[in-house]
Amino acid sequence: MELPDKYREGWIKFAVGETSRAAFTEGTKGRLYFLVPYLRPGAVDASVWRLDGDGVVFRLDGPAVAPPPLAAVSKAHQLQLSGQWVWVWPREAHRS
Repeated sequence: MELPDKYREGWIKFAVGETSRAAFTEGTKGRLYFLVPYLRPGAVDASVWRLDGDGVVFRLDGPAVAPPPLAAVSKAHQLQLSGQWVWVWPREAHRS
């Protein structure tokens, strides 16, 4: 399974609203699910690299993998970043 070409540089940035910023802490490791139309869903391990004034920058830390279904991940640990990308993080990494 491979990421689409435009996401293979190892970095990706998403705009996030102020209410969503609480879900991110620099250095937090998690997984980005990509639900790209016409491709099998996949995921890539990632970490929050930095928080900018207009979004969050992720560093992609590994090759794309076949993820468990999102239904297996608690909704409290999922955040929709765009129409096709979802960030999930482990329970112990989340800071309320």
